[in-house]
Amino acid sequence: MNSESATTKTQLSETQVTLEQEKIYLEKLEEEVKINQEKVGLQKQTFEDLFDEVRSVEEDLSRLRLEYSQKQTAMNEAQLRLEQSRMKEDYLIQQIRERYMLELADVAENYRGREGDIAQAEVEFKELKDKLNKMGEVNLSSISEFDETVKRYEFLSKQQEDLLNAKKELQKVIDRINRICSRRFKETFEAVNERFKKAFPVLFGGGEANLTLIEDEEKGEMGIDIMARPPGKKLQSVTLLSGGEKALTAVALIFSIFLVKPSPYCLLDEVDAPLDDANVMRFNELVKEMAKRSQIIVVTHNKHTMEINNKLYGVTMQERGVSKMVSVSLQDAAKIVS
Repeated sequence: MNSESATTKTQLSETQVTLEQEKIYLEKLEEEVKINQEKVGLQKQTFEDLFDEVRSVEEDLSRLRLEYSQKQTAMNEAQLRLEQSRMKEDYLIQQIRERYMLELADVAENYRGREGDIAQAEVEFKELKDKLNKMGEVNLSSISEFDETVKRYEFLSKQQEDLLNAKKELQKVIDRINRICSRRFKETFEAVNERFKKAFPVLFGGGEANLTLIEDEEKGEMGIDIMARPPGKKLQSVTLLSGGEKALTAVALIFSIFLVKPSPYCLLDEVDAPLDDANVMRFNELVKEMAKRSQIIVVTHNKHTMEINNKLYGVTMQERGVSKMVSVSLQDAAKIVS
């Protein structure tokens, strides 16, 4: 028991020593913890101070970023206005060059630092601009167009002068031709009238006829009226004669014209159709007389007129639907008969 008690005491003593050691170690640790807590407190204060500084820096950075963004926006707007101003300047330079044929850079110095009332200048500028708008666009090619117009005017004036001179000369020629035509017409008319006065009694076996000039004052035209008096009738216009008398009067006028101015050929188409036998005989006698001067071609169905012709031409149909031209020489036929 004593040994156990000694052992227990020994263990207890060792335990107490160990406890003392642990207590000393704990106190040491508590001292270290206290020191560390003080350090942590200092570091925490330092961290808080640094955090406040960081937050202040962040606030300054945000403010600087906002200012930067505002300045960047203002710079972009300024660049945009600058570009617009450059475009407007280019447009104004181009407009001044096209409208006034001037360079803006050359004349800008003349107006730099010019004194005056801006409001009054704007009013005057608006008035001048309104006047320019009323005047319209400036035609830069007007000078060359004016020169061309002057040349064209001079050319047309010369042409007009030439035409007026030609008109005067032509009028002189027309007047001379009219005088010559009037004189020749009068001479021919009188000659034809004389022949007509002689040919008419031959064809009618008497009577008288003449040609009369008439003038229509309203129309300004001249005409010819035929006055005829067959045997046993009064003197009257040819329009009042019968058909045969009109035809014979027309033949007398035609032969009168041929007597004044003979023609190589003369074609008479059914002239003797309305004539009776007595008038046909007189007509044939005049035809034979005219045949001495001209070649007479007569279209007729009258046998008496056929007898005085040298040759007869006709159309026959020996076969049905087939026409054939035939000719007969009366002189040859007379020889054969004799």
